[in-house]
Formats: sequence, structure tokens, C-alpha cells
Amino acid sequence: MRSKKAQALKVLISLMIMILIYLIIMAVLKTRQPSSLRRSYEVTNERFREEKSQFHQSQRQLVKVGSVFTIVPELPHNLNVLIIINTIPLETERRNILRQTWARQSSWTLESQSSFPDSGDIVDIGYFFMMGFHRNPCIDQSVKDESQIHRDILRVNLTESYRGLINKVLLTFEWVTNLDTKPRFIVKADHDIYVKIPELATWLLITPTPTKLFAGFVIRNAHVIRAIQSPWYVSKEDYSEEFFPPYCGGPFYIFSHNLFLHVMNASKVIKPFVVEDAYMALLVNKMGVEPHDSGRYLVNWDRTLNDEVLKTPEDKIKIPSGVVLGDSISSVAIKLIHRVYMRG
Repeated sequence: MRSKKAQALKVLISLMIMILIYLIIMAVLKTRQPSSLRRSYEVTNERFREEKSQFHQSQRQLVKVGSVFTIVPELPHNLNVLIIINTIPLETERRNILRQTWARQSSWTLESQSSFPDSGDIVDIGYFFMMGFHRNPCIDQSVKDESQIHRDILRVNLTESYRGLINKVLLTFEWVTNLDTKPRFIVKADHDIYVKIPELATWLLITPTPTKLFAGFVIRNAHVIRAIQSPWYVSKEDYSEEFFPPYCGGPFYIFSHNLFLHVMNASKVIKPFVVEDAYMALLVNKMGVEPHDSGRYLVNWDRTLNDEVLKTPEDKIKIPSGVVLGDSISSVAIKLIHRVYMRG
């Protein structure tokens, strides 16, 4: 009888020890949970600052092309003008429309005109689309399939976001500096504009411009936004002035190759911030260069154009002056503008 009581007591003690161990473990996990959640919250809040420094790390890894650029385009060796078109993975239809309209590898011979000393020049123009990842496997695979057909996509190993645009642009520009081809002009364009390519070729080769050229639609006295909830928020730590220097609006701007190289060198030492076009002006400003202002002759930035084109019968559409039209032009409007423009 005593033996059974002793055995029962041992079982009870063992159970109590197991319960005690369980309670201790739960207490430890409970005390750790807030710290884990706090770390997760802090990581989320720090993501933007990590994203801004990411392009510096990526630049040091450019030798490992596959780690930074998962798809690269094929380009002609001799280019006068290279157009880099900013797009996102989902916009397959838009890219196809651009390929059918103004975005194509082309050569233009400037007609001989006695008043132009450079008449008769041939302008070779190339382009490619830059984008990041969508992170939907089906969409990202579709982009890879598209690239194998057209060979005109540079995909940067970043997830697409507005605040990540500056990193995408800087990494793409860095890739361009390492090309064998050295175009005289590098253009950054958005996919919702229309470019009159023959007029762009003429403007670049004939119009008197500064030796070091940074041109586009010049924006002046732009206030720096400090509201943290804004997509264009810039902290005083990133940029302390109240106004940005004059800059060329992001939908379209041009660098001459000699300035482009200096800008890329400056980008490695000047801290980037989210407003991509204003940041480019800061880099240019550090080189002692001001944006070249051609008024609306180069960029006719008019967001009402899309609605005007869509509500007007095609035979009544009048193409506005300006080498570049937009932005915010729909795919349908781009096709209409192109048909009317090419009919001359």
C-alpha cells in the first residue's frame, strides 16, 4: 500500500514540475513578445531609410550583374541619343503601344538646311524600359517573357514603389555609365508622355545649348514638403533648405553625356531623397550647372491634353507645339496623337 502511495506521489511531483516548467516558458515568451513586436515595428519605420541607402550598396555590387539587374536590354553600339523609359511591370499594354509609336530604335537624317552647320547629320536613337519587381510571381515571369521577345527591358532588383523610384533611377543610370556605347545625350522619360522623335533629334543637334546640358520643363521655387504623410515628404536631415533648386520635371529630362558622368559621381557622395527630379537638380547644381530652360518649346507639360484628344474627332485633333507632350496621357490618346502627328 505504501509502495502505491509513494508511486502516486512521484507521479504528482513530476506533473507539478512539468506544469512549473511550462509556466516558466510561457512567462519568458510573454515578456519577449513586446520586444519582438517593437523590433518589427521599428524595422517597418526604418524601411525608407534602408531603401535610400540600398543603392549605395548595390553600386558596390555592380560586378555581380545578376544580383542588381535581373534582366538587361540589348542596345546598338553607336547611339547619339539613349532614351530610358520609366515604367512598371503591370503596364505591358502601354509598353507595346510605345514600341508601336515613338519608342523604337531609329535613325533620323536631318534635312540639309543652309542655316544649320550640322545639317545632314544622322541621329541614331535607342531606348529601353526600366522597371523593378512587382513581387507577384506571375507578373514578374510575364515581364521576363516579354523581355525575351523585345530585348528592351532593364529590370532592377527592387520592389516597385514611388519612394523607391530614386534608387531605381540611380541604379539604372549607373548601369548606363558602364555601357560600351557612349551616347551624346541620355534622356529619362516616363511612359505616359509622347515624344516627337524627329523633332527631338533636330532639337538636340541643331539648337544652340550649353556644353553641359540638363534640360526639360524647368520648375522654380518648389517648396520642400515636410508633411510626413506625403509621398513627397523630405526630412530636414535629407535636405535642409526650404526650396528646391530649379529642376527639370520628372516626366522628361535630358543630360549631355559629359554632365551625366559628373552627376553619377556626385550621387555617390550626396545623400539621395525621395523627390527624384529635384534630387537630380541638386546633383547638377553641385557641378555649377543650371537647368536649360527652353520654355514649352522642348516640353509642353499639359495634363489637359489627354482629355482634349479623347473628346475630339481624329480628323479635328490638333497636335500642340513642343517636342514632348504630356504627361498623364492614356494609351488610346498616345495612339491617336501618333497617327495624327505622322500624317503631318
